[in-house]
This record gives sequence, C-alpha cells and structure tokens, in this order.
Amino acid sequence: MLKKILITISALLILAVGFVLWAKVPSPTAENTVIQEGKVIAVCSPCCNDIVFYLEGDNHVYYINHGLDFNLPYLAWNEELKGKQIKVEWIETHWNPFNAKGTHRPISKVIFEEEELYDMSSLNSMAALE
Repeated sequence: MLKKILITISALLILAVGFVLWAKVPSPTAENTVIQEGKVIAVCSPCCNDIVFYLEGDNHVYYINHGLDFNLPYLAWNEELKGKQIKVEWIETHWNPFNAKGTHRPISKVIFEEEELYDMSSLNSMAALE
C-alpha cells in the first residue's frame, strides 16, 4: 500500500513539474511573435511582479513577465500611454493549464510612436551580464 502511495505522489510531482516547464514563456523569434496594435486603457501591476497592458476592445491580457524585477516604469507608462495607440509584440505560447483559454499573452516588445519602450531580448541580455 505504501508503495502505491509513493508511486502516485511521484507521478503527480512529475506531472506538476512538467506543467510548470511547459508553461515557461519561450524566447521571442520571428516565427512565434505577433504584433497587436491598440489604444491603452491601463498599465498596471496586479500581481506576481508582472506589468499588464489592457487594450481597448481587446479581452486579452498582455503582460511583461516579472516586469517589476527590471524596475520598468509602469506607473509613468500608465500616465503617458493611457488613451494612446501602441504596438505590442507578444509571444505565441503552447497551451498550458495556467492559461487554458489563451487570454494571457506575454509581451516581447512595447512600441510607442516608433520608440521601443520595452524589449525583452535586450533586458534578458542585460540580466545575463549582471
């Protein structure tokens, strides 16, 4: 009986680790990124150190994964960008249980008036140097 319990617990742990690894946001490439344009309703940080962009008429949640860890100025962005058009480049991800409906989209770039306000690739490069 104890052996069955240990096997069950081990299998559940392996599945849980698999789900977490499957849910990891991949690096952006030309093949897995999409550009979405829209008018900003709000920029905020509701939880998990993520920075979230809400666009008018769009029910998706665009987020910078752990954006607060990079000291990104989301409060200033909220003031500056509210009501203005931006381009968000987001990364297509595999289905995962944490985003089963695909409503949350990780951001790789934020562009306002042809200026890149955020670029995931350059931040990841800077973090690797530290």
